[in-house]
Amino acid sequence: MGLGLLLRARCRPGTTLHEVVVGLQDRFAPKPDHVYGHDREPPRAASVVVHPGAEPLRVSMAPGDVAVFQAKTSTVGPGFHAWLVEQLERWATHASARFEPAPDDDPTRGDETGWFARRDRAALEAAFLEWLQSMAKSVVEWLDGTNTNVKLCLPTEAPDVAGFDTLTPLGPRDRAYWQRVADDPSHGCDFFAWWDAGTGADFHLGRALGRMWSDVRWRAPLTDAERSLDRAVLDDLAAARALDPARAYPWREWAELAAHLGTPDPAIAARAAKVAATEPLVGYRRGPIGAHPFDRVTIPIPGAFAERFDDGTWHAFDGLRDLWLSSYTASATAKPRKPTLTVDPSLARDARDVVGWAGFKTTTRDDVTSTLLQGELFARGKDASHLLVVTISFREPAHRAWAIDTWKRLELRA
Repeated sequence: MGLGLLLRARCRPGTTLHEVVVGLQDRFAPKPDHVYGHDREPPRAASVVVHPGAEPLRVSMAPGDVAVFQAKTSTVGPGFHAWLVEQLERWATHASARFEPAPDDDPTRGDETGWFARRDRAALEAAFLEWLQSMAKSVVEWLDGTNTNVKLCLPTEAPDVAGFDTLTPLGPRDRAYWQRVADDPSHGCDFFAWWDAGTGADFHLGRALGRMWSDVRWRAPLTDAERSLDRAVLDDLAAARALDPARAYPWREWAELAAHLGTPDPAIAARAAKVAATEPLVGYRRGPIGAHPFDRVTIPIPGAFAERFDDGTWHAFDGLRDLWLSSYTASATAKPRKPTLTVDPSLARDARDVVGWAGFKTTTRDDVTSTLLQGELFARGKDASHLLVVTISFREPAHRAWAIDTWKRLELRA
């Protein structure tokens, strides 16, 4: 659970979902990163990505030309909450729409913080701290010595990283941190990526740090998407510093990212050189992670691997090694397929719910020879069966052990 909004706005007769979404794109500042769903036939709802650390804003149309907006804001902070309300009101003014008051007998409607109705900044911040304190008390109970690496306020596709009590959008937090917040929530303001009002330094720095922790690969970019991401992070860092030079900035990571893009900044590098080498670096993807390309699937990969989907097939790579996974669903009575190549008995998988086979082959293309580990995992569930087709490619003989380990640690849940 978390804090958020559920607002209803009565629009002009005949207003479509597409018109509402286009209006949001025109009026929001900064503009949404992505919009999904509003161009489908028939469109039922749209998801508008308005902040990289937040769940998408859900927009739908209800009978009577009513636009419905649903958003969770507690993952980012009170600054985000207030900004989102402001953007929706700017849209409403332009679209000649009128927000309906939330009924007193329905606590799930309206603004859970009271900000939409009262504009009380102190009450808004208190609501976020109260929510955080409640979560902190639960986390302290969870961290009883057996629960670790708990992801909090991160998307399901966020990487799994071992060695920490909890993973949050702005870095790991240990049990002692959560105990302090449980005792006094004012110690937890740094949990939120956007605490201050407006789109000032706090907005830019929080957005940069969130991406640096979960998305940046910490090497030279391999794809256009990675290059755009790295540039966006650098732009946010520069904007934050211009607005507030006195803040603490991740100088080493800033210098590293600029160097990866081929745009080193001597001034930033000088600041980075003054940071103690013992200080931990920002970035979950600096070491191995657990990726979740499909439901029921977890696979260990180097955090620096690029990831993308090609026609439904997940592809992860770093220039020398490649992984391809394809997922299929069949009836509960389906059976595993027969191997299509010579099987290596040492790679057989036979657990209670999952069986699998794999083998090696070599290929040569454009005078480059690669070794492929190809296999399939099959899991029979209560209502359906699941098939995972796997190809692991490498060029260097030293990567053979990595390929075998990846295959053996690949998880498919029934």
